[in-house]
Amino acid sequence: MTDRPYIDKTQPAVYRALNNTTRVAKEAYEAAGLSPALIELVDVWVSQINGCPTCLSIHVPGARKAGVEQRMLDLLPS
Repeated sequence: MTDRPYIDKTQPAVYRALNNTTRVAKEAYEAAGLSPALIELVDVWVSQINGCPTCLSIHVPGARKAGVEQRMLDLLPS
């Protein structure tokens, strides 16, 4: 695994823009009636595809908190 930069430190303006995009997207998902569990499950899957352990360390607990069962998280890569 390669070292990943801390984008919040190296590119704070980009980091703030990404956070704003995430916030607006979450509002759109909620307005569309998507469940928080589904949203977090997708976030975990994307993090797996991207190979980002930092993102996984955020989204896996978020998925559990949103009610995603551990079995589903275990089977997601398959």
